[in-house]
Amino acid sequence: MALDPEDFYRINKKYLVHIESLRKFKLCVAGRIEVELYPATKEKVFINQVRMQDFKKWVTQGSNEQAGPLFEDMLEAPAWVPDY
Repeated sequence: MALDPEDFYRINKKYLVHIESLRKFKLCVAGRIEVELYPATKEKVFINQVRMQDFKKWVTQGSNEQAGPLFEDMLEAPAWVPDY
């Protein structure tokens, strides 16, 4: 029995996550996104540029049917960008 690709995504070599475990995203330097998961992890979890487009499609996959969260709603502004 395989995991449903609509529910699970490999964000990096170490983490395979369920769509409902995502809490927030934060833009970081070098085009990476830091992901906040529930339950929380001890180390920071990142998605690199290579996986970014596929990840964004996966996260928003059913947002029109109210099934998935909107990527932009969960994305925090980077801490190093001044807020005007």
